[in-house]
Amino acid sequence: MTVLERERREASLEGAVAIAPVVLTLPMPERIRETFLAIHERETMELVTTIEVLSPTNKRPGSDGRREYLSKREAILLSYTHLVELDLLRGGERLPTIEPLPPADYYAFVCRSQRRLKAEVYAWSLRQPLPPIPVPLSGDDPDVVLNTQAIFNTVYDRAGYDYSLDYRHSIEPPLNDADASWVEQVIRAR
Repeated sequence: MTVLERERREASLEGAVAIAPVVLTLPMPERIRETFLAIHERETMELVTTIEVLSPTNKRPGSDGRREYLSKREAILLSYTHLVELDLLRGGERLPTIEPLPPADYYAFVCRSQRRLKAEVYAWSLRQPLPPIPVPLSGDDPDVVLNTQAIFNTVYDRAGYDYSLDYRHSIEPPLNDADASWVEQVIRAR
């Protein structure tokens, strides 16, 4: 900008009324860290299997978390990596499948790299213990079994959930009458 242009600009601003800004607070972007377990080949460090536990964030319909998770899922399914997904939440949107899921409260999906268009879906109800889930490994290595009930019990006990959770509050989504009655009996028995 030349001196002459600056003088013209300053002259045109002299008659302008200054506007005082309003200072507002911007929302802080929410950074949610989702954890997963990755199994690598020891010698090559090649990723063999990814185990994902779904969270409320990646089950919320239309959310960024859901879009990000489904994008990550698609990338894994397009690779040579096995995928194990545990949906231990009764609420939220279920993982997409072509055929309808069997009726259940909880699901585990085992997607083997050599059978990409098919998933082994384990389905169980609230009243059943968590089942053992096979975890595929590389090559001719046999599956290892993920004892989900033992893991749940250990986490529950170590985190002290029996002291910190208030089972008198209603849960979302609400239970049907038969399951609610069953839960009350289980709680009273403890």
